[in-house]
Amino acid sequence: MRRVKVLHQGVIEPSLSGRYNVQNTLAAVAVAALLGASPGAVAEGVRSFPGVKRRLETFLEHNGVTFVDDFAHHPTAIRETIGAARERWPQARLVVLFEPRSNTTVTRAFQGEMEASFAGADVVWLGLIYRGDRIPEAERLDRVQ
Repeated sequence: MRRVKVLHQGVIEPSLSGRYNVQNTLAAVAVAALLGASPGAVAEGVRSFPGVKRRLETFLEHNGVTFVDDFAHHPTAIRETIGAARERWPQARLVVLFEPRSNTTVTRAFQGEMEASFAGADVVWLGLIYRGDRIPEAERLDRVQ
């Protein structure tokens, strides 16, 4: 976990990993300070915040393997989620299973960006394209490329 020194707030220790979460935490701290929240209450809130459902949510730990669910559904979110997982579990082998399901990830709209977004993973398995039979092949995400 990162420790972040925030002017007039002291040191806060976010419970969440990843650059996006640190950025969101800093924004929340700034708003809380503007609204007059006490530094101690802000620091405790940041430290104890459990996160939101399906954002690097651990749902099973078994035989030394940690299984995590995340709702990343576009290339930037995928890249940042993989980066946050690397930060949280730096020594782990990172196997990513991704189901192309959103309206954009099932198509070639982000084909190149999708490939690049998985670069931080050790292994990537792409599931079947959700409702793939409804998408013309020329427009469908190429899972082999």
